[in-house]
Amino acid sequence: MGFDRLDFITGISMFASAWLENLGMFRFFPKANTLPITSPVKSPFIILGSHRTGSNWLQEILDNHPDCSCFGEYLNPGKGATLVDRFFEQSHGRVGCPTQKQIRRRPLDCLDLLYTELGREVETEALGFRLFYNHLNSFQYQDLVKRLKLSGGFKIIHLQRRNVLRSYISLQIAKNQGKWRLKKDEAEIPLASRAIFIDPKQANRYVKNVILLRKKFPKIFQQLPVHEVWYEDVANKMNEQVFGIFDFLKLAPKEPKSSLLRMNPEPLTKLVLNWEECVRKFKGTPWFWMINDENQFSAIANSKET
Repeated sequence: MGFDRLDFITGISMFASAWLENLGMFRFFPKANTLPITSPVKSPFIILGSHRTGSNWLQEILDNHPDCSCFGEYLNPGKGATLVDRFFEQSHGRVGCPTQKQIRRRPLDCLDLLYTELGREVETEALGFRLFYNHLNSFQYQDLVKRLKLSGGFKIIHLQRRNVLRSYISLQIAKNQGKWRLKKDEAEIPLASRAIFIDPKQANRYVKNVILLRKKFPKIFQQLPVHEVWYEDVANKMNEQVFGIFDFLKLAPKEPKSSLLRMNPEPLTKLVLNWEECVRKFKGTPWFWMINDENQFSAIANSKET
């Protein structure tokens, strides 16, 4: 039986929490709210995944559906609060969102505002947001599942990308450029400005970690309805995949509408300035195929999940 790092970390978190509570220190680490969420929304959902898997695009597709409202990274302490805050200010002239401190300390309490209070304000059949693996620790995810299971009706859209290396490279480019999405009416950033050098060791660690997490979290959410979506499948058969998501959320089929374009469509031979070095470093690893992506969609579609 192999060593499971995430299980180990989860176990340590649970032990530390219980130990601190016994010492009377729980006021500094308040218990998570595991009470049911009362929501008037028929199909509350969460888009679960990692960075640069097409989540901005999926959020817009869903939000453009007349019977669905989809927010961004609601539980991201850096920017999540402003999303709902902006909605209330524009639509109702009042502030109704958690602070960054509240999201950090009691993230699961913030779900009541989104699904209950906001759910009453908007006339929609489905309501959800994007949640990345790194927004909550593994212990909080367990508590999240408890709340969602007790509440009933909650659904998980697990959005993934087979070529995790491209996600990593896209993430680095986005950080360098300070730009996370490209609209159809915007000028494209020249390839010469986007091409980057990457650290093969760091890239390798990122790929390993994301693959570990995306195998782990479906097990955590296995008690809830989960619909798996792959970035590459969407790229090949967009309407078919989007209609499958609409059906999962019990939404009527509508023509997908998005204003976004792929930011880095070029092969990695052009995007990665030290591509040959990366080929040597990735050779012999289970994900060597990720670096050789000249025919990425056909190759990835036929590859096995690692």
